[in-house]
Amino acid sequence: MLCNYIKNETDMKKRKFIYSIFILSLTWVVMFIGCQQEETFYELNDREAYLALPSNVNFDKLTKEDLKIISLAFFRLDIRENEYGLLEIVQNKGKDINISEELFDYFQFIAESSNKKIMSEIRFTRSSIRTREETGNTSTDCVARSIAYATGQKYEDVNSWITDAYGSNGVPSDKFYFAMNHFCDDGAQVSLPMFNDMDIKGDSENKYVIVINAAHAVNVVAKTGSEIMYYDAQADKYGFCTTPSVTHIYEIR
Repeated sequence: MLCNYIKNETDMKKRKFIYSIFILSLTWVVMFIGCQQEETFYELNDREAYLALPSNVNFDKLTKEDLKIISLAFFRLDIRENEYGLLEIVQNKGKDINISEELFDYFQFIAESSNKKIMSEIRFTRSSIRTREETGNTSTDCVARSIAYATGQKYEDVNSWITDAYGSNGVPSDKFYFAMNHFCDDGAQVSLPMFNDMDIKGDSENKYVIVINAAHAVNVVAKTGSEIMYYDAQADKYGFCTTPSVTHIYEIR
């Protein structure tokens, strides 16, 4: 009888132990699934939120809130290069990605403006390093404009130093990082592979300056995958490009 009692008590302890392990495992699984569902919910909720700019938006003077909405909408776009090297938005209407038609039309306008710039430079190869005389561009201060826009330093001071150092033809391509380092103590060059892996949201405070086709410096507004939306401080307008056209990247920290 005593042996049977001990055996029954041992079996009971084993069953309790197994039951405890089962309950702990079940709890962990439920918590894991809950976290996954929570992440999925916020991800879907973010994508499903209808995005539109205020009715009184001034496209010539976009506010930080405007740019936040624009960058969120930009992350929903699919932009590709066609066989001629021009940029195309894959979606046909704003409703395809749950944004207003006004916002979608604005993206179309940016794409068309970017394509006009590409077409004006189509006779040059992407890998060539061009002077301002070659491109026919009389403005040579894109680096100075980008630095002033991103850092808040006075444009006149930045441009004066660049002109004294490099003349009136702009910053040579091979001196870009040196010029950036002069004005940005904690900044650094970003490698192309690292940049390719980045997603940059609209709240990055314009801390990334890139050079397109070794010829023109602009400030990154947002980036997802290979698609980039930038602000051209020299021309005072927004544009699109893709990572294959980017030759230099600098992060202002």
